[in-house]
Amino acid sequence: SIERIFDADAATYMNTDKINPLVIEVDYSKPALMKGMTIVLGSEEEHLTIELTTPDGNFIFKEEFQASNGIKTVNLVFGKIYEVTNFRYIQQDPNAIPEAIMHLWEISLDQ
Repeated sequence: SIERIFDADAATYMNTDKINPLVIEVDYSKPALMKGMTIVLGSEEEHLTIELTTPDGNFIFKEEFQASNGIKTVNLVFGKIYEVTNFRYIQQDPNAIPEAIMHLWEISLDQ
């Protein structure tokens, strides 16, 4: 379940029901301050896109991570603090079919 990726426990994870890419969207009733994210991913090659919606407009951050021998922790730094009203997280395994099962261990918002 999605609660597992926000539970501050990297031992728990969620997986999709045969959906690649994995997409998570979060809306805030009042803006949340955000300067980056720490994400715990699986061993597959992963392409991430983070879309932030703010009162000043939309901002997109993209990162690619190579395959590894185990789960990996990655830090995305946005370069400044944003007042976020919505964020969209997109995780895609470019080597898997669209019906692949995707895994995600943790998302921690750096504020």
